[in-house]
Amino acid sequence: MLICILLICALVSFLGTMAGFGGGIFIVPILVMFFKVPIEMAIGVTAISLFPSSLLSTCLNIKKKAVDYKLMIALEIPTIVGAFLGAKLTGLIPTKPLEMIFASFLLFMAYKTLWPAKKETFFSKIVENLNNKGFLIKNEHYKVSLYSASIFGILAGVLAGLFGIGGGIIKTPIMINIFKVPIKTATATALAMIVFTSLSSGITHWQMGHIEKELLAYVVSGFFLGALIGAWTNSKFTDKHVKKLISFSIALAGMSVFVHAVFLA
Repeated sequence: MLICILLICALVSFLGTMAGFGGGIFIVPILVMFFKVPIEMAIGVTAISLFPSSLLSTCLNIKKKAVDYKLMIALEIPTIVGAFLGAKLTGLIPTKPLEMIFASFLLFMAYKTLWPAKKETFFSKIVENLNNKGFLIKNEHYKVSLYSASIFGILAGVLAGLFGIGGGIIKTPIMINIFKVPIKTATATALAMIVFTSLSSGITHWQMGHIEKELLAYVVSGFFLGALIGAWTNSKFTDKHVKKLISFSIALAGMSVFVHAVFLA
């Protein structure tokens, strides 16, 4: 059974590394539903396992000069604020209906990532105007304003806090579709953010006793192996292929959230 978990974690980590999500959103329902791991332990083990795998990916991406540090800081600070707000909201509002809505939103976002609107929409005009004020980052490829980074960073954090997911599932498509960041820069920057969130979350779960050491060893090994394969494979994929993989991963994440809402909530 543990070998099976290792192989599944490797596959999930590979997808997460290529798409910039880490893979945690996929593995928790799998551990709970198919391997009968208590949900607190599944979340704790996954949080700790994301740290070495995302750190490995980030170190390799830094060597490739693929990480945008300014963009990482611009999005990560409001994400932390949003995550705190989202965690507080979990005790005030029912999350199951919200999870169903969020799952539908992820499926819609997967569709839009693969087939973006060809014509300018009312929403895109608002975002464009917002992103033209108070530049934090502006270069020949993309631009990010203080206002847009704050709004979308807080949104990603609130969703992460509400549903116990990594903010990368939101921030990667935001960087690609809204800020027009090159795909490989977006995924590398998203993975760099996971290093910090997984470390803080993992330490918390360790202190709370949500860890089973034998299970942790296999999950960590699987995530690390998948990250290694993903980092090696990434350079062989074109942006078009990576974009398709991101869309597929977002769709899988949407189905994962739906399964969590129906069977685990």
